[in-house]
Amino acid sequence: MSLSAVLATAALLAIFGLCLLLNRGSQGLLLRLQCLAVAEIRKRVVLHLSRLSLGFFQQLGSSGLSHLVSTHLGRLDFVTPPTQITRVMVVPGLAFASLFWLDWRIGLATSAGLPIFLLILRAGDRRYRRAQALLLAWREKVNAAMLEQILGISVIRAFRDRGTASPRLHHYVAEERNGSVAAARPLAWGAGWGPAALESGFVAILLTAGLLLARGEIGAGAGLASILFGLLLYRPMADALDLIALGRNLAQSAGAIEAVLAELPVPDPNRDLTPLRYDLCFRDVLLRRKERTVLSGFTLHIASPGLTALVGPSGSGKTTALLLAAGFLVPDEGTIEIGGVDLREISVARRRALIAPVFQDAYLLRDTVRANIALGRPEASEAEIIAAARAAEAHEFIISRPEGYDSMIGEGGMTLSGGERQRIALARALLCDTPILLIDEGISALDPENETSIRGTLRNLAQSRTVVIATHDMLLAQQSDGIALINNGTLVAMVNHSYILHSSSL
Repeated sequence: MSLSAVLATAALLAIFGLCLLLNRGSQGLLLRLQCLAVAEIRKRVVLHLSRLSLGFFQQLGSSGLSHLVSTHLGRLDFVTPPTQITRVMVVPGLAFASLFWLDWRIGLATSAGLPIFLLILRAGDRRYRRAQALLLAWREKVNAAMLEQILGISVIRAFRDRGTASPRLHHYVAEERNGSVAAARPLAWGAGWGPAALESGFVAILLTAGLLLARGEIGAGAGLASILFGLLLYRPMADALDLIALGRNLAQSAGAIEAVLAELPVPDPNRDLTPLRYDLCFRDVLLRRKERTVLSGFTLHIASPGLTALVGPSGSGKTTALLLAAGFLVPDEGTIEIGGVDLREISVARRRALIAPVFQDAYLLRDTVRANIALGRPEASEAEIIAAARAAEAHEFIISRPEGYDSMIGEGGMTLSGGERQRIALARALLCDTPILLIDEGISALDPENETSIRGTLRNLAQSRTVVIATHDMLLAQQSDGIALINNGTLVAMVNHSYILHSSSL
């Protein structure tokens, strides 16, 4: 056996040994890095989401948020790409150098299929990215429509034949199917012609090595080594197709995560001031959402202590005003003050100690009744939790359950009625014992007996704190200290109960 064949065989064994060492050493290290990195990214995203305004979540929607958490954060993978890069670049690179070392003519023949392969990949990638952008847009619409179909299943079964989906969902699914076909075509084109281009390069190696061997310019060992190096060069490069597909998905997920992290959070105040009074004041507030003006020139003073009712038609801006007062939305113009202190100069932690909100769509965690009530004050005693539940007229239905306050609540409170959810949400706010209580239709789903009792509770609370409630309940409005009439995002007037009863606009 010639010296070149011996050296080629030794180089081949060295390449295999290097691959083994790289795989064995890198997998454990990369797996640990992956666990740490993915956990850190998820933690960072969740913390950042908690600092964003409610307007971001309203624009993103529940389907978009679910897609972010389940798809983009779940797709992150730091183990597979480096391993494939090793196979696709390091091993073929060493094999390519070895072929040139064996004979420069064989090395040149090696390059025959590479340019064609790269051109095919580049052309297919451009076509795929254009189709993928449209596909993702339709997929988001399908996810939103499917989520709507599932959440509204009771209504759909009541008003539509069982088993039928909405025409809108059918349309979105059809468009997604067309988008999937359009995105698959360039992938199939690259998957078919890419390997063919690589095989043409391997054929060029065989022809060149065979010709040189026939002329006696290389030995049999060198010819065999060139074939083996050719296999090491081209076979791993077929993995480039999988690596490119994986890279597209990772780039898409990374872009979605970066877009979320690029969203500006609710700004932290330069200083943390403490209000000495608890009256609320909106000064010429302007708020736009998706090019629509929600509030404009909104100016309102809410005295403290006292009960103030925000009254107006649906969509007039009552809930938006409460969201702004709670700090969940940031006005485009104007200021909101507590006791003369701009809300932007009060830290988030201090706001939580000042304000307790109760919104119409009361969301409860998948946890016990006790944990849901004590969410804002985990250190609260059992007696304090029960007292808050009694004040919210929730104690009786809670203890009627077999496990009482240890009863588990389904996700979002799905195991409870609307009135029960509202009462637990109200108990949660009352337990916080904040000087300001914001309620959005907080008693709309209650039976008459509980409504009457909670009206009395709110009146008692208003003797020592600021209570603001957005309501259509005229009895509650009649018992309030002030009524703010809101329409089309502006304050019409501070009126009395008799004005509302005789107003045709309401």
